[in-house]
Amino acid sequence: MNGEKEPAREDQPDANEKAWSESDLKILRRLVGKHGSRAVSDAASKVVPRKPGRPPRGNLPYFEGMHLADWIDEQRAEHKRMGHSAPLKRAINDAYEMLYGDDPNRRDPEKYAKTVKRKLSRSRSDLEFQKKVAKEINAIGLRKIGREKIE
Repeated sequence: MNGEKEPAREDQPDANEKAWSESDLKILRRLVGKHGSRAVSDAASKVVPRKPGRPPRGNLPYFEGMHLADWIDEQRAEHKRMGHSAPLKRAINDAYEMLYGDDPNRRDPEKYAKTVKRKLSRSRSDLEFQKKVAKEINAIGLRKIGREKIE
């Protein structure tokens, strides 16, 4: 013990770990009684702690943006067919009315239009890529079906 530190005992919590509350211990006892100590220990080693902040939404915003871009393009084509002077602006206003309607707490329409225009540029290119890939896959499938009929 000349200048050497003693190894930390396992039954004593580290300085940076919180002490277990009585309700936490009760839950742990119930889990150990139900599943066994080895299963609870294995499951605890696989648990990833939650990060602070809002949980991610995955690919949902990506697909929502593509769907909105597709809908706005359809509305723009319809307004253009009717001969309106600003079909994109009218299509964005239609999207705003569709999303917010008579909601008393709705956003400022000009801010919404700016945000949507930014989203549209990215989402449109993604949508065009998806359509191109789908068309190619469809063409490959039709060629295979054609070969099967010939043989």
